Amino acid sequence: SAGTYTVRIFDYFGTAAFTLDLTCVAAPECVSPTIDDISVVDSCNGDGTGTFNVEVVVSDAGSAGTVISDGTNTYPVVAGTVVAGPYNSGDSVTLTVDATDDACDSSLGDFTFTCPIAGPDNDDCANAAAIACGDTVMGSTANATDSGNNSAPDVYYSLAGTAAGEEITASLCGSSFDTYIRVFDACGGTQLYGNDDSCGLQSEVTFTSDGSTTYIIMVEGFGSTSGDYTLAVTCVPPPECVSPTIDDISVVDSCNGDGTGTFNVEVVVSDAGSAGTVISDGTNTYPVVAGTVVAGPYNSGDTVALSLDATDDACDASLGDFTFTCPPSNIDCATATMISCGETINATSEGSTGNQEGSGCSMGSNGIWFTFTGTGGDMTVSVDASFDHEVAISTGVCGDLTNVNCDDQSIGTETHTFESVLDATYYVYVAHFLTSSTTTGTIDITLECAEIIECIEPSALTLDSVTSTEAVVSWTNDPSA
Repeated sequence: SAGTYTVRIFDYFGTAAFTLDLTCVAAPECVSPTIDDISVVDSCNGDGTGTFNVEVVVSDAGSAGTVISDGTNTYPVVAGTVVAGPYNSGDSVTLTVDATDDACDSSLGDFTFTCPIAGPDNDDCANAAAIACGDTVMGSTANATDSGNNSAPDVYYSLAGTAAGEEITASLCGSSFDTYIRVFDACGGTQLYGNDDSCGLQSEVTFTSDGSTTYIIMVEGFGSTSGDYTLAVTCVPPPECVSPTIDDISVVDSCNGDGTGTFNVEVVVSDAGSAGTVISDGTNTYPVVAGTVVAGPYNSGDTVALSLDATDDACDASLGDFTFTCPPSNIDCATATMISCGETINATSEGSTGNQEGSGCSMGSNGIWFTFTGTGGDMTVSVDASFDHEVAISTGVCGDLTNVNCDDQSIGTETHTFESVLDATYYVYVAHFLTSSTTTGTIDITLECAEIIECIEPSALTLDSVTSTEAVVSWTNDPSA
């Protein structure tokens, strides 16, 4: 029975002893209820307001008189579902089991619920809101969900009925947050257009309607932002003229192999469009007809801007800028330009596609080559260029070169003097000093050769006088000997 008991224990072989105290507590007279489940059930209004209840499923009510308490109200525990509440959205409530015998009291936990604000009706593409040319609508993405293009909430609009050739502008300029706009050809279809920062942190796209597509416009934030937006759709009717259909534009050169020549711009047209349309280079015009329209010729190195000039200015358009530089003849080792002693060559590397071909130097591409023959004496190579250049000097044969020197001394003139081998073939490659650079420009190279003194064998020697410190001799040269 309940109470406190003392037990004395002795050592069987000795005199030691100790006391063990036992305390017994009587079992509670109450029986705790059996709780199978606890859930929160909301009753929200869609605008963030509402209430919630806590529903406690009880299979055995336990001792009579047991209640569930939230600190203010109590709810008798019965077999079935005990409903505590309602509580306001956002509240937190602590529920406990209170029995007539405190030994059966227990905590059920803390419970809370906040009613969400319902998203906009056009939160998903299937419910895209209709919008038309000239409409301006305002809304918010704050309570919308994310469709997955980025992590920002988004909403959808549907634009239909535009005319073929109509220029459409969908603008979020003036919205309150960092926006992003996308245009698709259908729900779940291909993104045709997109823009982030056309006007500050807001977005705008302009495109031409094909006359049959129902365009889906998505409004969302950049990154994960959301906020209030203003979407305006404006449409400009197609021009009365018909623009030509251009299938291809190419540059065709006519070079002479020495860096000089001309080029034409060939425009392939499948539909000439409205009558009277021409291609203009600012000086000359070329009538647009179905087929190939040839503009030019233009000199190597020139840049020409071509445009479509129609009788209706609405069909005017730029075709772009075109240029071509005929490559120099000495773009590789095998076609190196011969330079002679005392000669200066003014050249250019513009248009070159050459490289250093194993000269042993680390330098850029698009350079040019020179060659000369060794005199057996000192030879000096000096190179100046319109860019920061390097000079590679090597000997041997193309494809099997041996490095003599790599000059990258400064931005100015590179000069190198070396003792040449008689009749050896030398190659000079000049390009930008950076291996990653393809910069080209003017190049001036000079080759200087030291005078070679020829010795003539004297025909006879005459001893004129002798002292203890010197001997004086004389002779007569015979150039014919």
